[in-house]
Amino acid sequence: ETLATPPPTPPPPTAAADAALPPAAVASSLPTTPQNTPTTPWIRSHLHTHRRDGPLLPLPLDFLRDGFNLLLLPSLAPNSPLATPSTFRAALRLILSSTPPPPTPSTSTSSSKISRAAATLYTLAHARYVTSPRGLDTVHRLLKRSALFGRCPRFKCDGTKLLPYGRSDVYGRIGVMRYCPCCGEVLHVWGLGSVGGGGGPQQ
Repeated sequence: ETLATPPPTPPPPTAAADAALPPAAVASSLPTTPQNTPTTPWIRSHLHTHRRDGPLLPLPLDFLRDGFNLLLLPSLAPNSPLATPSTFRAALRLILSSTPPPPTPSTSTSSSKISRAAATLYTLAHARYVTSPRGLDTVHRLLKRSALFGRCPRFKCDGTKLLPYGRSDVYGRIGVMRYCPCCGEVLHVWGLGSVGGGGGPQQ
């Protein structure tokens, strides 16, 4: 389907849409990790844990291993442990490790910090991936199969599929929204800021 070009500055989110489409309503349509897709135990666990917070894709391991793709990501989370180079490296190792994470969170301060940093890093890398040509193609193919991010509740939009819209690239600054390319409304704060990346609908 042809998507209209979104306006430069979308209007504020509407309260009606907040109530109409809770994240759990589309939980059954969230992407799963195919058996033939290379991934890691940490990524599988993270996607399972956050499956109701908003759609997160299993990121390709080669994308995460390419340092260029992660360049300057710590600067987008200045208040996170991720801003420390040693913690950044430890968080990336945790994400890419083939060893399953422990079933219960560690009480160690250091391990807890690395776990939080890994979650932040994955979110920021996810935002960068879904706005890359490869990620956009992935999202496009998923949207052709299902309404991954829900549908617009407005009658005149006739169930138009929504797109993710991050109003800020900075982690945690503002929640992720959903954008309707039919009516131009921005709907429903959903998940952590930057998970969808700024400029997603425009691309």
